[in-house]
Amino acid sequence: MDEARVSRDQVIKAYDDLVTAVGTDAKARLDAVKLAANRFVAAVNDIPDNATLTQALDSLRDEAKNVQAALSDLVTEVQC
Repeated sequence: MDEARVSRDQVIKAYDDLVTAVGTDAKARLDAVKLAANRFVAAVNDIPDNATLTQALDSLRDEAKNVQAALSDLVTEVQC
């Protein structure tokens, strides 16, 4: 669980850094990243302390994929 919480904290920091770097140029995509990141953070927070690693990974897998997809869309738009 400690690793999941560290990942959560890294997502939050990466999002904050991203907001600073992108500014308002890609606001819609940035909002999608924020929503995906917030859902990931909530999913990590919802994992019980007694959950097994498998249970934790299963509950976070989809949320992590959503963050990755939102970031990919943002990068694509910013590069255009």
